[in-house]
Amino acid sequence: MQIIYSSNRGSSRLFVLDHLRRAKAANSLLKVIDIGGAYCPWSADVADAFVDLFPIKDRDVLIGDINEEPIWEEIRHRRFDFCICSHTLEDVRNAPFILAQMKRLFRGGYIAMPNKHVEFSHVESTHWIGYAHHRWIYTLTACELRLIAKFPLTSFFSPRRRLIGRVTASTPYQAIKKLWTRPGRVGLSDIGYLPWWRAELAERSNELAFIWDGDLQFRVINNDYASDSIQELARIYRDELAEGL
Repeated sequence: MQIIYSSNRGSSRLFVLDHLRRAKAANSLLKVIDIGGAYCPWSADVADAFVDLFPIKDRDVLIGDINEEPIWEEIRHRRFDFCICSHTLEDVRNAPFILAQMKRLFRGGYIAMPNKHVEFSHVESTHWIGYAHHRWIYTLTACELRLIAKFPLTSFFSPRRRLIGRVTASTPYQAIKKLWTRPGRVGLSDIGYLPWWRAELAERSNELAFIWDGDLQFRVINNDYASDSIQELARIYRDELAEGL
């Protein structure tokens, strides 16, 4: 997979529109489909068709549930070259299945969603972090898109707990704690905080976005297994999302 463009700051829509206008000018046969974008068809100038659950007037819309196989067979039959999937993959029930279909059918495309810093910040609530309706959190490395299911435990990593998280994870605190805890016992507080989280990247307007060419590569962190304990799940969020944008 070759990453042509990637960002985790601001919006990337103008960039991808310009990219596709130039690509279509160079190849008039290039066919573009927007998966899940009919509700807000910002890509209408470059998209030849949309996929969604409902029709929109004067647009070519393939109606179907992208969590299920039939709609993907229709997409395959129509033979599109490039796919747009913007702010959809974080919402859906079966993101790994959808990514597998995109990998199978397209040799290039554009993907965007709120970045991991936004999903670990208080964008909607003073009590909970991230968007309540989002099911997945993503990070993009140099060679693959990685995703992990979003569980309520993510709110343990509230930015408001960063100071106490630094303290409980510190070497002096851990040394003192060993004096009164059972050997080998790991508590949730021992996990600490997210060392990779950046406040400047957690503004609501920031998104993770990229354009890829070739064979789309993705991986579900921990094989979509939530782990055997809340401590291990917290460690996964802390460590396995650290790499990438």
